[in-house]
Amino acid sequence: MGSLLGLRTCSARRGYNRRMARVMSCIPRTDEHLSRVLIDTLPNPVCIVDSRNRVRFVNRRALGILGDMSPDELVGHSLFEFVAPEDRERAERDLERCTTHFPSNPHEYHIVDRNGERIPIVVTAAALACGKKDECIVCVGAAQSLDMSRGREQLPHSRGMMYLDILRHDIGNQLQIILSSIELLMENKPDECKQSELLSNVLEAVDCCQKIIGYTEDIERLVVEPLRPRRVDLAVRKAIVGIYEERADVDLQASLGVAEGTVMADRFLESLIKGLINELCECNPRKDKWVSVDIDETETEYLIEVSDNGCGLQPNSDRSIFNERNVQDSPGIHFCHAIIQKYRGRLSILEPVLKTPHRGIRARITLPRSESSRIS
Repeated sequence: MGSLLGLRTCSARRGYNRRMARVMSCIPRTDEHLSRVLIDTLPNPVCIVDSRNRVRFVNRRALGILGDMSPDELVGHSLFEFVAPEDRERAERDLERCTTHFPSNPHEYHIVDRNGERIPIVVTAAALACGKKDECIVCVGAAQSLDMSRGREQLPHSRGMMYLDILRHDIGNQLQIILSSIELLMENKPDECKQSELLSNVLEAVDCCQKIIGYTEDIERLVVEPLRPRRVDLAVRKAIVGIYEERADVDLQASLGVAEGTVMADRFLESLIKGLINELCECNPRKDKWVSVDIDETETEYLIEVSDNGCGLQPNSDRSIFNERNVQDSPGIHFCHAIIQKYRGRLSILEPVLKTPHRGIRARITLPRSESSRIS
């Protein structure tokens, strides 16, 4: 089966979609009854259409949107009968492209429900894994999920948060499909070398899905949790201890020049510091990698500087890994930006710490002092 949403959003490796396309093209055609039983249990509205966009199967959630007909009565109807007239031409083009490659973004349309009302939906789709490409799975993002996301438009970075929220709802479907693909691989027993490669890619996809789900759930909690005075020096210490416990591949160095520094933050302060350290570790290919964490202060701010001995930012990258607009490169960095924005701070990239061929990244988090800790 195909992916219900392109996983490039949750993978830092650019070639992931191409590899997944090769993976899915190798999976043998499955029993249709098994496929439909699986799809019928998915939480989002899903339907299967043929190469002419005629409905072949709809799950129970889709029936509530497409009309009063039974599943058997819907079979043979064009999917675009239910799309608003002004969106049909664009929807046909988008779905046609989905049969040849994995979409990198969800497509937004309107459908006309049984009462004649226009409902906004988000559609993601991909070709089923068969050489003829004669079927396509279409997954409809829950309309109420989209409405909830749009209600957050006054929040910082709402567009990125909206896409993450939509992804969180669709990613659960994708996990079920990927895991069922593992079972099908085991049943069909391809050659051992190919089987190992397929399983490795599928498990990586599952791991990416789980990380994305975790980030989006944290962002939801981040939005509603109130700010309170937090000790920034203690947060840095806890983050360093946490990294020591979780990672054995990095040497941590620390210089804590602040005692009892207070900022207005929440329980995600440690997550912010740990997240930035982890991002540098993931970008550093060296076996002898180290990360330095320093904290300093000015009259109005605290400065948390994190640097490493890695290869630094790639030429012409425009510092993209730390660009809050480029969510596709790293959901972790996007989460860091969301936290910093809430704390009214900023994340900046300084000149490399090492003047050698292995020039590291040097990132600084700047957080304002709380009123009680300002130096008069």
